[in-house]
Amino acid sequence: MFRGHTISVFNNTVNEFLAIPYAKPPVGELRFDKPKPIDKPLKTLINATIQGYACIQPKDFSFNTHNVSEDCLVLNIWAPVVSSGGQFSTNTKNLKPVMVLMLPIYNGSILATHDVIIVTVNSRVDVFGFLYTNDPSAPGNVGIYDQQLALKWVKQNIHNFGGNNNQITIFGESSGSWSVSLHILSPLSKGLFHRAILQSGAHLFSKKRPMVNKNDALRDTLKLAKHFNCGNDSKKWLKCLRQLDANVLFNFRNYSTKNLFHWNAIYDTHIFPHTAQVAFRKRQLNKDIQLLAGYTTLEGSSLAYPLYPILHTDNVTKDAFFQYFGDVGITCPTYLFAKMFAKIAPKHSNVYLYQWSYGQPDGALGQMIGVSHGYDVPYVFGLPLVSNYFVFKTFTEEDKKFSLYVMKVWTDFAKYG
Repeated sequence: MFRGHTISVFNNTVNEFLAIPYAKPPVGELRFDKPKPIDKPLKTLINATIQGYACIQPKDFSFNTHNVSEDCLVLNIWAPVVSSGGQFSTNTKNLKPVMVLMLPIYNGSILATHDVIIVTVNSRVDVFGFLYTNDPSAPGNVGIYDQQLALKWVKQNIHNFGGNNNQITIFGESSGSWSVSLHILSPLSKGLFHRAILQSGAHLFSKKRPMVNKNDALRDTLKLAKHFNCGNDSKKWLKCLRQLDANVLFNFRNYSTKNLFHWNAIYDTHIFPHTAQVAFRKRQLNKDIQLLAGYTTLEGSSLAYPLYPILHTDNVTKDAFFQYFGDVGITCPTYLFAKMFAKIAPKHSNVYLYQWSYGQPDGALGQMIGVSHGYDVPYVFGLPLVSNYFVFKTFTEEDKKFSLYVMKVWTDFAKYG
């Protein structure tokens, strides 16, 4: 049992449930392992009114950097109130469409006022989510296994919160969008969702080889084990890595070696038997869904500008590099994923593509960066309605109207396809 609370959102009431556990804490012997379902009903009343921990991750990727933990496999739910007294309707005709976000850092309460249920999912990332070994207890890709278990939890339980488990849309931006594309590719995600939204990202890279293969992933794990003097025997060094303090393990990876571990899936595995190109060629992916995909006009600017100091000078053609950087990493993979999906999808599986050009930032730096990676997110979640500012942008009345329009588009897709 979970005790949430009812909140007021723009003259609407929304039931909010925070930090609902969907798996056992992935700590100790369960570090690097696939998530384990909670096998016994929770006997105590869970206080679901307090924000839970974010999974350990780089500060740039979390708005909750001071509240992180390995014990983080929880989800949040925002559900519109459909009857008096803050209670849910048990009438199946009143069950609402469900939208599951593959990123935990955004508040879904405003979006929920559009007559849908919003779920945000915590999942392991970085070394905790993608460390790979030959041992079946550390198979790699466990961050995606986390999301799959959360989707199974939603499928089994969301009716208790007023949600329709036959009308589930998964969506995400950036790494969340990569995750969505992976669920489209994974045979283990079949039947867990019915529609999908890709916002700036898809796992569709080099035709010759994946971004990370098993040899790459195992090599990085061995480097990590060597650094911590964990020995050469795989059983021993895996036990050694599991006994390390989580922050020590993460900080070595994050600050000393930079790119040892990845947000990219490891292919030729049970969860991802094929790369995207091979899966499309063999038509072995989850085709019986509807898809909405898109990208911003200058994806690469906000991604490249912090990484390359030369862009802070006048010695390079910035706009051309921004276009190139964004095309390679975001725009082309997203566009091609949608195009290839449209070619093999059944006739009833409609596919939609958008380019996002709204929301030019203020000031000289904002003008240079343009409508870049992530600049769609505040509009999708209604931020202009509750805030005055977001990264070089002061929101106007027009921004508020556009945000309302975008939220309607997103939620209409979840309702009607």
